[in-house]
Amino acid sequence: MDLNDLKTMEYDELVQLHQDNRIGYLQFLLAQEDKAQAFLNSCELRGLVPSDELAKDWIEYDESTGMEDNDIPDEELKQYLTQNM
Repeated sequence: MDLNDLKTMEYDELVQLHQDNRIGYLQFLLAQEDKAQAFLNSCELRGLVPSDELAKDWIEYDESTGMEDNDIPDEELKQYLTQNM
């Protein structure tokens, strides 16, 4: 699916596509403008190439903490992603 098409979808639609294995973690994350920029900035700052695996770790971290991406302490996120990549 085209990322521009995904960006127009509601969150619940994205979840369903992801659960049906029609889109991967990276597409799922990048389709959410509120999360995509924080994820991409974090990757860029660390010299990491955005990937499905990294997107999965980001999503799991976000869900486990219940925090918004902008609230995640940079050092804590760096440590988590480093340990889980």
